Amino acid sequence: MKLKDITNGPDWMIWVVFAVFVLITILLLTGHGSNLIAGYNTASQQKREKYNEKKLCRVVGMGMLVITLLILIMAIGQNTLPAAMAYVFGAVTLLDCAVMMILANSICKK
Repeated sequence: MKLKDITNGPDWMIWVVFAVFVLITILLLTGHGSNLIAGYNTASQQKREKYNEKKLCRVVGMGMLVITLLILIMAIGQNTLPAAMAYVFGAVTLLDCAVMMILANSICKK
């Protein structure tokens, strides 16, 4: 069973998701997407001052880059990759989010 067999919806949808993730990743890696980071955008000014905003954006941007590359791999290889790639994607995404949270709360603090 291939990844294509378990996907729903049109093929172009994954490319739209990929394009949105690329835009978000670029915004974060350039340090201009702090309003896209959940928790940081709703934090008080006092809590925001505890973090280095540029470092935080770059850490989250690198995490988003990993997810974006996985989406690209899945989009290109959906006819050849096994269906188990969906589980790999989920596991790597969860691990990536955990690493982002740990790094955001350690190296991004002033």
